[in-house]
Amino acid sequence: MHRLAEDDVVERHEDAEGASRPPLVVLEPLAAFLDQAGIGEGPIEIEPVGEGHSNVTFLVTRGDAEFILRRPPRPPLPPSAHDVLREARVISALAGRARVPRVLAACEDESVIGAPFFLMDRVPGEVITSEMPQALSAPEECRRTGEELIDG
Repeated sequence: MHRLAEDDVVERHEDAEGASRPPLVVLEPLAAFLDQAGIGEGPIEIEPVGEGHSNVTFLVTRGDAEFILRRPPRPPLPPSAHDVLREARVISALAGRARVPRVLAACEDESVIGAPFFLMDRVPGEVITSEMPQALSAPEECRRTGEELIDG
């Protein structure tokens, strides 16, 4: 797991003015989005999850609510790469057919945190990074996962 850089999270968009790169999360408009979606109450705490090989993933805690925020990395990005809204649609389509988290909300409005993003339930378990975790690499687990995806 990596650490937050000083410029990864800012309170307001104005706090990033003059920065050498855009922030990954802007807390004030994110809180307004969460309020509108009815997700948690109070201050937001953010912690990076995983190694960030593709989209950026954060564990977000707000009151009693814990959930995951996924967004693309900082620009520049190739066209259609890092489409988190497509990822949210695929996860939603697999719900009830494969072991996937529930998508809580998706936001295509880049003015909220600077990029489209989606929120999903936090699911306990292994984070797959550059190597398959031992618990998921057993032949019976690989078969189960494959069957869920095919039958879904």
